[in-house]
Amino acid sequence: MTTPAPPDLKTILVQKALGDAAFKGQLLADPKGAIERLLGVKLPEALEVAVAQEAPGKVVVVLPFQPGSGELSDQDLETVTGGWEWVAWTAYSVGTLGIACAIAASK
Repeated sequence: MTTPAPPDLKTILVQKALGDAAFKGQLLADPKGAIERLLGVKLPEALEVAVAQEAPGKVVVVLPFQPGSGELSDQDLETVTGGWEWVAWTAYSVGTLGIACAIAASK
């Protein structure tokens, strides 16, 4: 019997927001700050975090990043050539669910 993989960070955030109205409000108002406070870590300055909520009559579509769709920025080149390092691991538990999350920071 195989052990199921732990849920990813998006799943944890959605479940927490659905069960905690205060966190949901924080996540909608300041997504990056809410995640930083939840995990107890500082996310990289260059990382942009966006949260959108579906509603009746509104559907949110997320388009995936397409590698090779243009030139890489200097920052992207740094990332590709090893300009990032893992600086923090944190564990977070929501009810019976747990997650381990690696946070990267620019060198």
